[in-house]
This record gives sequence, C-alpha cells and structure tokens, in this order.
Amino acid sequence: MKRYSPVAPINGVELPRDGKPLHEPRLWGTWKSDRRKTFEHVVMPKATPAGLRKFRSLFGKMVVTWTKTTVSTYFDCDRFMGCPNNRTPVVTPYRVLARSATMVVVCMEPEPAKDELEQLMQNLRPLATIEFDERGYRTPTGLFLEYFRRVE
Repeated sequence: MKRYSPVAPINGVELPRDGKPLHEPRLWGTWKSDRRKTFEHVVMPKATPAGLRKFRSLFGKMVVTWTKTTVSTYFDCDRFMGCPNNRTPVVTPYRVLARSATMVVVCMEPEPAKDELEQLMQNLRPLATIEFDERGYRTPTGLFLEYFRRVE
C-alpha cells in the first residue's frame, strides 16, 4: 500500500479557498471497524445479554478505504443483514468541508439522481464528522462513536 507523507500541522480550522478542494491525507488508506474500542464506553442498560451480544456482532466488520476523492465501504463477513456479502465495495465520491488538527468534516457526493424521490434524498447529503486519535479515528454512529483502526 502506498504510504503518504505526514501532513503539515494545522492551526485552527482549515477551509477550502480560492475554489481549490481541500484534502485530508490522514484519511487515505484502508480502515476497519474496531468492535472492542467501539464498545469500551457503550452502556446499554435495557439490553439483555443476548440482545447486546447480537448488537455487538454487527460491529468490527466494516472496511472503509479512503482515497483523495472517494470512500469505499464493504462488510468483511460471510453474512450480514441486507448486504449481498460478496465484498464488492460501495464507492461514493466525497469532499472535505473543513479540517483541524484533530477533526475533519466530509460531505458524501452521491451519483446524479434518476428520479424526483432520489433527488429529494440526495438533498439530504450526509455529513460525516471524523475525529482522529493516536490509534485511529472515530465517527458518530447513532448514539455512540464507532472506532476504526488502520489496516496495513
């Protein structure tokens, strides 16, 4: 895998300027969901032990590959609800809206809409806030944070 040189330190918040896109080299590469780290601080007092086990089993399977302009995701498992599980990644263009020394905000850019409903849904483009730490990154997933570690 190609390794990228370290990024120059960022002071404050960096935004795109002069019509030039902003890039985030710290993201580039392949990452995998870290189930253990994700559940270190998750508290689900109303969950039964079996329900918690089933919920935990959903994590630790997502593989995310970031490039300069796209993010691709797939589930690295033989069975996963609602997925064909052939490990074919879903590739989505994205752009960096802002970045700081510890965080980056990206906007997913879906393919052009085929009909009015799809256009309506695309107007709700998902934003992702990604926070870096010494071991990887984390991003909000519902009511808690999902952690990802770099795959070498």
